[in-house]
Amino acid sequence: MFCDHPPDEKGPVVRQKFRFASRFVGRRCLPVLLACLSLSFVTLAPGSLAAQEGKDEPALDEGRRAANISWNPKVSFEEWKTLEKRRFIDFDRKLGAASFGDAEKKEFLKHLQNQINGLTLEQNVDRHAIIIDNITRAIEAPGTSPAARDFLLENTVKQVESMLKDQPANVQYSLVLLVARLNGKPANLTARPPAPAQPYLEARQFLMKVLLDEAMPISSRIIAVRGLERLMRDGDISTVEKSRIGETLALALKQKVENPLARKWYRWKLVEALGYTGRYEETGYRPVMIDALMSVLTNRQDDWEVRAAAARAISQLPLDQKVNVELVNYETVRLLQELCVAYNGSDKATPSTWRWAFDTIYVAYKSPTATDQTVKHWGLMHLNTPRGKEVISGAYKNVVLPVVKPFLESSSLPPVSPKAIEALGKWLEENKPADRKATPQSPEIDLGVAPAPKAAQGQIPVGQAGAPGN
Repeated sequence: MFCDHPPDEKGPVVRQKFRFASRFVGRRCLPVLLACLSLSFVTLAPGSLAAQEGKDEPALDEGRRAANISWNPKVSFEEWKTLEKRRFIDFDRKLGAASFGDAEKKEFLKHLQNQINGLTLEQNVDRHAIIIDNITRAIEAPGTSPAARDFLLENTVKQVESMLKDQPANVQYSLVLLVARLNGKPANLTARPPAPAQPYLEARQFLMKVLLDEAMPISSRIIAVRGLERLMRDGDISTVEKSRIGETLALALKQKVENPLARKWYRWKLVEALGYTGRYEETGYRPVMIDALMSVLTNRQDDWEVRAAAARAISQLPLDQKVNVELVNYETVRLLQELCVAYNGSDKATPSTWRWAFDTIYVAYKSPTATDQTVKHWGLMHLNTPRGKEVISGAYKNVVLPVVKPFLESSSLPPVSPKAIEALGKWLEENKPADRKATPQSPEIDLGVAPAPKAAQGQIPVGQAGAPGN
């Protein structure tokens, strides 16, 4: 689910293996698997099994050691392995009890702690995905009682929080990922439409704490953002809690990140998450969310993907009569004009940055599904307010759609005609909004003419950018 893994500010971290299953391969290889299984019964006789039980774990390949990782194991590998062998019998199989006493709680905690401690072992560097799956699978299993599920969820967060600070970056990443993946209610795939798993709501405080801790690696903070986004998207969460998360996300946008690629990914995920807050102002009626997004939309030091994502995120907020939607529309058109100038003046050999940016600006006007358009009112063309409809519709039909439509219809990257760029500039000159504030409480936005960018000021060179993983 959470596979985004940009480089850390202080250097690369160990990339973990993620397992993928293929139905096609599974069907074609079934006879081979059955043959191998039959052979295993012959080769693995009781004597052989007994001999293998006494074998030591193969020594860690010295060539695979990462010089920049200072491991801090919480348990020895032998201790972890010994208790792990008893996990299914002493832990998984006993989670169905409707109630349990102190002795059972102690046993559960022992096995839960052992599994989490396994993430701190260098020998388990390639097992992180499996360990996380084992923990979450036990919690979400149909046979796990509500009492056991609540106990494990609460203590997983507690155990992770207590050990997070003194671990290397790759372990911190996995620990935060574990908490971000916790579900309070499993998915219901038989429902129509299928209901996604509901995230564990009590994880939000931990994730917000990680997000605001600038000492945490960027990879961990990005996973915290993804977890908070999932909470708002799939969780049964109040608007008050969404407001608190939105304030935290907006505050995180002010953090300084030196690594250009890390900064891009971090801010990209932050603005995407802000689009799921479901409100443009916090509970005290300060326009925190929309002001944060407008600052990114108009910031020429941000990457094209980040600014386009901000435009889309703004279009997903419930913009009412208090919001200056004419200004939002104007800045979105201005972003498109700046994007066109940079696009025509650069090497178009690498398509991901440009295509994603143009497509996202289109989606900022027209959301991709009927539900998004008519129920959620996402997209500037589908706002649930009469304000600004005429000017937005005119901009979309006359200058936005003629530019983005060829990108939607062509598998290759089409050029943007000078005539289309000229039309954008003319529209911007003729439609400058008198009010330069997104809301009455917002700061003024400079409507000065943008300088013609070379590849674009402050942008990462085209070859280093890529589209996001979901």
